[in-house]
Amino acid sequence: MIIKSFGKEYLKICGAGFFLYFSYALSRSPIIPLYAESLGASSQMVGLAVAASTITGIFVKLPAGTISDIIGRRTVLIIGALFFACAPFLYPVVSSVIILILIRLIHGNATAIFGPTISASISDIADKNSRGIQLGLFSSVQGIGQTLGALLGGFLISYQSFGFTFLTSGFIGLAGLLLVLLLQKRDEKSERRDLIKKFIIGIKEVASNKNIVITSLTVASQMFVVGAYNAFLPLYAKDIVKIEAWQIGLVFGIQTTTTLLARPLMGRFSDKTGRKPIILTALLFNSSLIALLSLIKSFELLLVFGVLWGLGTSVISSVAVAFITDLTKQKKFGAAHGTYGTIFDIGEALGPIAAGFLVAALSYNWMFILVGLQLLLITVLFSKYKIGVINED
Repeated sequence: MIIKSFGKEYLKICGAGFFLYFSYALSRSPIIPLYAESLGASSQMVGLAVAASTITGIFVKLPAGTISDIIGRRTVLIIGALFFACAPFLYPVVSSVIILILIRLIHGNATAIFGPTISASISDIADKNSRGIQLGLFSSVQGIGQTLGALLGGFLISYQSFGFTFLTSGFIGLAGLLLVLLLQKRDEKSERRDLIKKFIIGIKEVASNKNIVITSLTVASQMFVVGAYNAFLPLYAKDIVKIEAWQIGLVFGIQTTTTLLARPLMGRFSDKTGRKPIILTALLFNSSLIALLSLIKSFELLLVFGVLWGLGTSVISSVAVAFITDLTKQKKFGAAHGTYGTIFDIGEALGPIAAGFLVAALSYNWMFILVGLQLLLITVLFSKYKIGVINED
């Protein structure tokens, strides 16, 4: 078993990621839109309830990752895991949409704190020749948990109740918290003096690293496209291609399956051949693919598109994350992944908003073409920027 060959610590990390993101997805999709609607929310408030957790990430990921560089990964991971495990128990007592949104903002701290810190933790224990596959494998395990969470959530809502579903999410989160508590204390250091000073220095050092910022901005342009795609492919498929909801779900299902299978393979390939050429190839591929989406007018072609799109986007979850590690000194892994995650989230959040204006002003076709062109432009600029990796043995 490949995961086991990386050691017990990595196995515990993957197990924690599986249960925690399983729990998170179970409390997120599809339950939140339905729960908000049951509380009398308008469509705008439903959207805000869904997006609230991502908004938290924009503000929390960078400081969380930076703090993990100072006080140690395990402490910060435990804090993140506590948000995963405890927040679901708050949902059943919600009495209004405003309170639901506040709890979503609180729950968003789970992934905002845990995400960049776990990437830094894996980067700590992986050597530079296996970073891609280890980060890719973790991302796939995490993704499987998210997929199962969404599936179980739909089943429980249909046959049980909102309250039972949230409680189930909480207990699954507790299993993930237990695995985090079992992680070694290897990185707990007595560096808590002058915490604020070190925190500011860490952020400044990473923010001044043009390689990290430019790579993060490039990935954000890809996530801008992903956000637009996720928001408007279902409407395009329904209104233009004229297919049913279950067929749209199948397109996303095949896309997700392809992504999960490809992440470790892409990561491993990048360990052997280098990160930037693979990232550039994927970005060029994705910019062309999204622009051509407007030509697809059948369910069968959408299925093929889902496979190809899943293959292209899998690079972001494995190769790009490993590249950020390559560009950073180990003592700043947390800050680097926090910066990457923050810029990443901004791109993903802006995508649906901009796409909505483009669809309203022009059409689905022009929206897909224009978001593809912006990705192509950023990719060309990224290709011309010379990036050197950090060599630390």
